[in-house]
Amino acid sequence: MISESEHKVIHKFLKNVGAEHLEVYQELYDHVATSFEKRSITSFDIKTHIREVVQPELGGTKGITRLIKTKTKTFHKEVYGRAWEIFKNYLLGWPGILVSILTIAIVLITKQYWGIEAITKVALILGVMTPPLVSIYGMASFYIQSKRKNLGASNSLRNLAVMHFAGFGTTFTQIIFFLIGGIIFNDSGWMFDQFVASPILGLTVSVIFILYGCVSLQLLNEKFQFKITTA
Repeated sequence: MISESEHKVIHKFLKNVGAEHLEVYQELYDHVATSFEKRSITSFDIKTHIREVVQPELGGTKGITRLIKTKTKTFHKEVYGRAWEIFKNYLLGWPGILVSILTIAIVLITKQYWGIEAITKVALILGVMTPPLVSIYGMASFYIQSKRKNLGASNSLRNLAVMHFAGFGTTFTQIIFFLIGGIIFNDSGWMFDQFVASPILGLTVSVIFILYGCVSLQLLNEKFQFKITTA
């Protein structure tokens, strides 16, 4: 068993090598702790074991930093691959049908009060903002949980990947709106106005972005493992 004083030494070591995210922190912590508990030279204390065994095994501080960067890229690819898989299932499955039915129902109920264009405008704004709002919620809730449970890291690679995934759709849409509207038609709001003027098109885009947000939420509830492998 790792004592409290040994835990503090491992924690400080991990912070020094850049293990800032929970998945990285937990994987490296388990690696160091297991290595220490199974050490062949029992006279080594935790500091000596890290210096003489763990660091050389992982390539020193620079080697550990490179390893974290490399494995982080692999981790992100896994999350993005899973995101695409979920999105396809949602778009072609019952989530897409359910969101579409609910959107149409809300429009039919509220259009007599605000008008179809106003509803389409609100739906577009809410739809496009759904993914980033979901990711912000995920990061905030994780931060609170990490502080309450003292997890050792206040951020998560999964949450960071979800933030990038969610932000991509919104940013990409803004760029497309600017390129087509601002450059071609000299009006940055032209594309938005076209979606508002065509409720079917506008609401379709809204449904897609709401599903995008649902995918982000699903990702926040899934577990992805960060793996450190050594020769």
